[in-house]
This record gives sequence, structure tokens and C-alpha cells, in this order.
Amino acid sequence: MKQSLAGNDSGLMIGPKNRYKLREEREGASLFDTQTCSTVHVCEKDYLDILRYTSEKYSFLFKKGEYGEVVRGFDHFRIASRYTLPKDALSAPSKVYIEITRRCNLNCKNCYNRSSREDSEIPFDKIKSLIDLFAQKGVFEFRITGGEPTSHPKLFEVIKYAHQAGLVVSLSTNCIFSPAIVQKIKDSGVKTIITSLDGDKKYNDSIRGKGTYDVILRNLADLRMDKSLLLKVNMTLDKKNYKMLETVSKVCAEIGVNVINTNPLKLTGRADSRSRKTLSKEQMYAVVKQVSRIRKKYPVKVQTYFDIIDESCSSSKEVVSSLFNKVSCAAGIEVAAVNPAGDVYGCVVSPGSGYGLPVDKKLFVAGNLGSDDFMSIWLDSSRWVAYRDFSVNKCKDCLSCKHYSKSCFGNCIVTSYVHNGRLDAPDPYCFAGLL
Repeated sequence: MKQSLAGNDSGLMIGPKNRYKLREEREGASLFDTQTCSTVHVCEKDYLDILRYTSEKYSFLFKKGEYGEVVRGFDHFRIASRYTLPKDALSAPSKVYIEITRRCNLNCKNCYNRSSREDSEIPFDKIKSLIDLFAQKGVFEFRITGGEPTSHPKLFEVIKYAHQAGLVVSLSTNCIFSPAIVQKIKDSGVKTIITSLDGDKKYNDSIRGKGTYDVILRNLADLRMDKSLLLKVNMTLDKKNYKMLETVSKVCAEIGVNVINTNPLKLTGRADSRSRKTLSKEQMYAVVKQVSRIRKKYPVKVQTYFDIIDESCSSSKEVVSSLFNKVSCAAGIEVAAVNPAGDVYGCVVSPGSGYGLPVDKKLFVAGNLGSDDFMSIWLDSSRWVAYRDFSVNKCKDCLSCKHYSKSCFGNCIVTSYVHNGRLDAPDPYCFAGLL
């Protein structure tokens, strides 16, 4: 499939050319704003109007050229035969997670892939090749993760290369690093920082290591000095810390964190030994009731897994994103991930992110870059059944639920599989039956 970019017949893009990216889909297009990092779907009629230069609705996508003529003010990604695209996924991932290293300076109990102090990483040349491909195919967001990415010796060269290729760069980090690294991050062009905080000081340090709480807060406060950064904090919830959500929210609001994302404990990686710590349905219900109250009390957006109590004030919908997340989790449909072994999979917390059991690999891994090219893997839906086939992965109760696709995208296939051995099993955290 030959792709080209507007104003660049070679298909190569060096540096961000325009604020907007318009990527053709099987029907319509995806429009990405590189400044706000948000994506909207453009319907087929509007897309054709844009191509004809007759769109009033999207007139902001055009500008005047050197001689007063109307020219496109967006980078355009098209393919020769769009109807060969899969019906159940986008033409390319909107976001790709690259786990550039498994090395980590911590040994967190909740780590979904057992990151360690000595482990594998992706060489810089291979990362550059992937960045080149993603830039050509219209990927919007390049999420650098690990392990701890700041332990990769070429991290800031990776960020610079991705930025110059026109990709929006986000960084997932444990935030345990020196003030010098803080400054490098602020100077790097990264748009979003994602880190974790698991409760008050005592509890957080029991999960992440002694002294981590203070370092995380110090570095978040220093990063907040750069107002252009979007700061996100993930909080993994279990039986011991779910009542600490307001404590975390208060601290994050004081620092100026933009978003808190609450995640019920996933029993994968190092966390698979903590099965007795998972929340009950009733406790998950209590979490979401806390969220409704916290949203009214603190100036921080709080996202929750089941946002079904007060749909009208759901701040999950207010959080800008490169993803749609409408009828299912974006994994394998809008998102792909690559680990240091070259595995391509949909969800970073799935069993497929590790080097574990063959059955897990078969279910969750779509291919390996050692034997297949990335786009061949992405465009072949037969490799992504666990993520894309709702007859296989979606709980029947979810499909008939009044909240589905409005404020909830149904069961998490990883949670369903780990707890019940089936992708389409009921999600043990769902409390809809209690309402």
C-alpha cells in the first residue's frame, strides 16, 4: 500500500509540517490536533468536502499560500485502496507504546511486566526505524514506556528523533530521577508525562520502595513549572488503598496535575501474586462514588474504569485524547504496543507483554517484528481476534447494558481472562448490577 503526505510525494516527513494530521480511514478520516493532542472522526461526506476544498465546517484546515491561493494546512495520509483496510480497526494505530527497555530502578509490587534492574532494551537504530515507519503511516502519538525509560542511554535522542519526525511524544515514567533529568524532560518537547502514585506516603512506599513518594511529588512539582506539559497520574486500586483516592486527589490538585486515572489492580506480571488484594464489586462501586464527589471538590480530572453513576458529569469524556474509546478498549483497535523482544500486541498490561506462557502469547500477541513487518501485522485482523472480535471478547451482559458505549466500553479482556480463563467472562469489578 502506497501512502503519501500532502505536499510531499515521497511519503517521508521531516519534522512537524502542520498543526493538524488527517488520516484516511476505511470510512471517513481521523483528524488529530498536535497542539491539543485530541482526535475527532470526520465523516465520509465531510472528508470528501475537505479533499474538494469545499468544507466550511473544517475551513480551519486551510490557509492562504504564497500567492493568495487556498492550500491545505494539514498533513494528509492516504492509501491507494482504502477498502482493503480492516473493518474493525483504524488504518494505522493512533498511538503506539514502545517499551524501549525492561531495565528499571524500582521493583514495584504492582508491575505488570516484572521490570528489573538488568534486562533487555531496544537498540536506538531499531527505534529510529520504527519512528520512520510510524511517521509515514500517520501514527499520531508515540508513547515511550518501559521498564523505566529514563534508564535507556539514548532516551533523549529517541524523543528528539520522534519529535523531528512529526510525532507527538508522551513519556510513561516512575518519576524517580534527578533534577537534571527533570530539566532535560522539560527541554525535550514531550507533551505528556504519565506516572504513578498509589496512596499516601506510607502505602505508596510499601508498593514502590522507601522514599519514592517524596521524590515523585518533588519531580511532579518541578515538571509542573512547565505549563505546557500535561501531567497524568495513574493510581492502581486494591483493598488497602481504594479509600485513599481523595488523599491522592488533594495532593495532585495542589501540585497542578491535570488528570488522575484510576486502575483496578490487574493480576499480570509481578502483580499476579496479589490476587487476594483485588477489589470487590462493592468496593469498586465505593471508588466511583468517591470519584463523583472528588470531581466537584478538586480541580483535577479523574477518570474511572466504570463511569456509570453520574454520566452527565463524567470528566473521563473531558480528558483530551488521541483515542476514541467508544465501543471497546482501544487496545488492538486504535493502539498497538511493542516490547524489547519485538512482540506486537494490543495492551501493555496483558499477559502478552511478558515472556510468559505460550497460551498467553497465542491469545494476546499479534506478531513479532523479527519475522513480520509492523503494518502487515496491524492490518491483518485474524491476528487480533482477542482485541477486535466482539463475539469472542465482549461479555454478553456488557453488550446489552444501557451504559455500554455511553460511559463504559465493557469488560476488560485481560481482567476477564486472568480471573475466569475467558476473554468474554463478566468483569469482576463491574458493579452495574448493584445500581
